[in-house]
Amino acid sequence: MKTLCAVLVTMLAVQAQAEPPENNSFLMLGFDLANKKLYLKEELGKNGPSDLWTIDFTRPAEPNIKIAPIDAADKGPQGLALVKSVVLDELEFSGQIRKESLERHGNSLMKRYDLRVTVSWHDARSTSDLIAYRSPELHLVEAFKLPEGETPCSLALVSYTSTLGGVVLQRPLVMCPGTPAPSRPSKPDTAPKR
Repeated sequence: MKTLCAVLVTMLAVQAQAEPPENNSFLMLGFDLANKKLYLKEELGKNGPSDLWTIDFTRPAEPNIKIAPIDAADKGPQGLALVKSVVLDELEFSGQIRKESLERHGNSLMKRYDLRVTVSWHDARSTSDLIAYRSPELHLVEAFKLPEGETPCSLALVSYTSTLGGVVLQRPLVMCPGTPAPSRPSKPDTAPKR
């Protein structure tokens, strides 16, 4: 009986580790004018954990991103300035498949795509490398114009299928003026570990 219980516990633990993460979403909280910081709340699934993303634009050429756990009910810092959305048709959005391969997922082979995406709006631009599975589709979800006079940067949210299990994740991309396109391929980003 002890052996059977140990086997069941082990099977449940392995199954729990194999569960893919849930889809995430971002909520724009606002901009702290005094400290030049942008706040976003990332929510993982309906009842999953939440993270507070703080993007410090004190030095606009080198925005600093910090991610910290936050209680799901916490609405983040108070007294933030409103950050307005941008009409998505105003953005330039392009990408390329840098490499395509097959990876095993259970008893199937699934497509893996190493992608490079570029998003720009006016003089602000961001280029990022991502790994997508099943489909190379990238979606421009939303874009935000940060308060004028505070920073020349903007923010875009893209979504893509980030796991073999088909989980779609959103990822924020900070767009700043003078951001050059990478001269050589860099290591692609993988899905966040939780």
